[in-house]
Amino acid sequence: MSLGIDGQLLHEIGIAAMLHDMGKLFIPEEVLTKSGKLDKQEWELMKLHPLRGAQYLLSTPGVPQLAVITAFEHHLNYDLSGYPQVPVGWRQHLCSQMTTISDFFDAMRSIRSYRESVEYDEVAAMMLEMSGKQLNPLLVKNFLGLLHKATKI
Repeated sequence: MSLGIDGQLLHEIGIAAMLHDMGKLFIPEEVLTKSGKLDKQEWELMKLHPLRGAQYLLSTPGVPQLAVITAFEHHLNYDLSGYPQVPVGWRQHLCSQMTTISDFFDAMRSIRSYRESVEYDEVAAMMLEMSGKQLNPLLVKNFLGLLHKATKI
């Protein structure tokens, strides 16, 4: 809403954000919960989850197309590095960029099998450092501004 989005598009963005990691249903639990670093084979398997999620959502009746796109693109970086690989000139959807930011924030702030939660100030600094390459700089500023505003109440 802070970006001026409302109505049906806002609703579809919310659905897309909630469904972005559906592809992890197709990744073995022992890979998802491994306490150490993933080996090369496990990492290649993990990198398939955006494609598998998009394929699954595409075949699911009633799922907005935006959810399919976001599932596919949520590990693309702002500069289009990341995965899956896309052709030169690809235009990443704004919803995917927002989901990448919130997914990164959530991943860093959550306790994982392989590490503890990272403090908010450290995550915010990381996100600002990643702005312009991995993350959309305007969306990062908006996201952090909203969090700052919400915690000042």
